[in-house]
Amino acid sequence: MLAIPNAVVDICRKLHTAGFHSYVVGGAVRDSLLNRPVHDWDIATNAAPEDCIAIFPKVIPTGMKYGTVTIVSESCHVEVTTYRCDGVYRDGRRPESVGFVADIQTDLARRDFTINAMAYDPLDNCLIDPFGGQQDLRDRLIRTVGGASRRFAEDALRMLRAVRFMAELGFTLDPGIVQELQPEMLGRISMERIREEFSKIVLSDGLADAIRLLRERGLLAVFLPALAATDIPQNRYHKLTVFEHCLKAAELIRPDLTLRLAALLHDTGKPHTRSISPDGQVHFYRHEAAGAELAQAALLNLKYPKNLARRVALLITQHMSDLNDQTSDKSLRRTIQRVGADNIFLLLDLRIADRAAGKALQKPFDEVGFRKRIANMVQQAPLSLDRLAVNGDQIMKALGLPRGPLVGEILEQLLDRVLADPELNTEKALLAMARTIAERGAMEHGASDCGAQD
Repeated sequence: MLAIPNAVVDICRKLHTAGFHSYVVGGAVRDSLLNRPVHDWDIATNAAPEDCIAIFPKVIPTGMKYGTVTIVSESCHVEVTTYRCDGVYRDGRRPESVGFVADIQTDLARRDFTINAMAYDPLDNCLIDPFGGQQDLRDRLIRTVGGASRRFAEDALRMLRAVRFMAELGFTLDPGIVQELQPEMLGRISMERIREEFSKIVLSDGLADAIRLLRERGLLAVFLPALAATDIPQNRYHKLTVFEHCLKAAELIRPDLTLRLAALLHDTGKPHTRSISPDGQVHFYRHEAAGAELAQAALLNLKYPKNLARRVALLITQHMSDLNDQTSDKSLRRTIQRVGADNIFLLLDLRIADRAAGKALQKPFDEVGFRKRIANMVQQAPLSLDRLAVNGDQIMKALGLPRGPLVGEILEQLLDRVLADPELNTEKALLAMARTIAERGAMEHGASDCGAQD
């Protein structure tokens, strides 16, 4: 007997009382059989959407055209869909029409993979498994319901879904699926849909094997060509290719989407900056800047939020920063100021993963102590303009300056000096420095004016 929430069982019971059949279907059955957490519960029934609206007090007409409503209970929302069969797929994305059918087995026959084509009746404790999904779970195998070529022609996103299930579950793909992973078909799919599947792959434990397969079959180049192009050798500090190094770094970092994407893409600039010196050594000059630009463009193309794309680009730009327990306070303060307090620990995580994936020998590193040091510095050090002992109004009053860009320039220079020496962060010292900066600026401005008149 599967552990089904009472709210879901109650919905099935009310449908049964009203004279209809109903089953828990899809990923909920699969994950329940695998003893994995279930996040979404779906029910299939021979009741029409209008029947559900009549039976239940609170129903959202989610997709009446496709036979789907959402039943709202006190503890959860449950999607309930009428048994259906899909019409013709002409665009490789969705059926042109759906038809409602009378039995659950016809409904299951339209589904993508055998492990998703099972139905469970919680009232009778009966599992319907017409395509061998249970056996495939035991064999840790992903197979399509029917031929893979037909299923992928119906919806090409199923290619990525197959790879995603492989990555999430640690299963093996049926050879027929691997053979039918065709990159030209993926071009029919919107970047938004691709992004959703790719994000789940990136956050899974099996991301390396999954992304490696996507590259081998040509799918990765369709939506992330910058990463697909990184299969090149590196310099003497690395045993892995750039591509394998990026995968390793992503594997070593915690499953946070920003961090995993930054790790995957942090060296995508290397193919564009590779050079060989006269002594035969390979160099990648300023690859981090090139990689940040490529990564941001790639993520925006995949329709990731702009803030996420910018944050990933910032981490990649700074991923060569000096961050270890031997880093000087001055250097550390400047790094925190460049990336911001919200990003400094993400950058540290990326830096640690990058090093661990790249070099066989690592110097001893007191990571716990270094993190405490950063935290203390974030709390105490003057890392931003609002932490200076003076503000713009004080500078204008003390120096008799009007409001304008010069005041901002003075503040930026004061912050730069305080980052180097926090002891200077007093009102007296800063105002004295501000006066010197202003006088120097006035002299330079005057010299510029004289030159212009000549």
